[in-house]
Amino acid sequence: MSDIPLFNLPLLHAPIIDEISENMQSVVSSGLFVGGPEIARFEQEFTKIARLPYAASVSSGTDALVAALVASGVQSGDFVVTVPMTFIATVEAIYHVGATPLFVDIDKNGVMDGEKLTELLKTTDKRIGAVIPVHLHGVMAEMRRITAICLASNIPVIEDAAQAHGAMREGVAPGELSLFATYSFYPGKNLGAFGDAGAVVSTSESGVEQIKALRNHGRYDKKYEHERIGYNMRMDAVQAAVLRVKIKYFPRWQREREEIANKYYDYFNESGIINHLPVKDVNIRSAWHLFTILHKRRDELQKALKKRGIQTGIHYPIPLHLQKACESLGYKEGDFPVAEQFAQQTLSIPFWPGMSDEHISTVAEAILQLL
Repeated sequence: MSDIPLFNLPLLHAPIIDEISENMQSVVSSGLFVGGPEIARFEQEFTKIARLPYAASVSSGTDALVAALVASGVQSGDFVVTVPMTFIATVEAIYHVGATPLFVDIDKNGVMDGEKLTELLKTTDKRIGAVIPVHLHGVMAEMRRITAICLASNIPVIEDAAQAHGAMREGVAPGELSLFATYSFYPGKNLGAFGDAGAVVSTSESGVEQIKALRNHGRYDKKYEHERIGYNMRMDAVQAAVLRVKIKYFPRWQREREEIANKYYDYFNESGIINHLPVKDVNIRSAWHLFTILHKRRDELQKALKKRGIQTGIHYPIPLHLQKACESLGYKEGDFPVAEQFAQQTLSIPFWPGMSDEHISTVAEAILQLL
């Protein structure tokens, strides 16, 4: 058997590449590369995936966060609460609007700990402009609890759902209870473009109209009439053309992800020696962006798997509070022990829609043999 990759985009794209090419060619023929009907069609179709009524496409997941922070009223000098176990784009967006990140630790599923958030909001004297829970590896944070906590203090909530396409928790989708949820369509995401792209979704039509103005130089309707200072954050129509094809296959791909995850669960639950994410919970419907295990000898295991031709990934090896880029915040090792444990122990194993039973068994059995 050849090497087993962490994920396999060429295999995913092969059956639909002609359809994607045809849709891209239609944009080229139209000459409408920025804005136009392809963008509007994509936004309408994505609302069905997001399960929310309104969506605004933007140029990246990072820009989605920036636009959502601005639209929610976060100002220079504010503090924005988030978690240290996420990609740096989450805190980059906070810095870009002139605010400062304020971290709380994660729980056993790798997402914002509601109890720790409650403690922070009760004890801090800082002006909190927003809270950004991050849905990690496809697992949503406890949004019913988090939004209730923040509502009591009149703090807007913006969900970073970059890894949570199709996720639910306690019957709630990203953005259903909060002000905004933001998505990334980076190529490796469950719904990925052929470059950078993103979106902001909401139950608020006026909120999404603000995002649409911000992404287009502060313009709401008429050309050359700008009602506010905005940005150039527009998704290009070629990316919308790619995503519109892939949206049709997204439900099937999600079912396949869940089926593969359950097969991994069967292997690891029988052994009793592997911790995996998320912890089994009937209230959690993961998007299965990644299948991640935790082990104290993670680095040793990764090297051994590589020798067997099995690729793995680490998301993320250095928590944000220990990154050089965030050293001015004054955090130190030991401040967020659960996030630090995840950074030291999590390992993402091969996982993609269409993964064969042979590949699944090879990976799982190799892991169990090596422990």
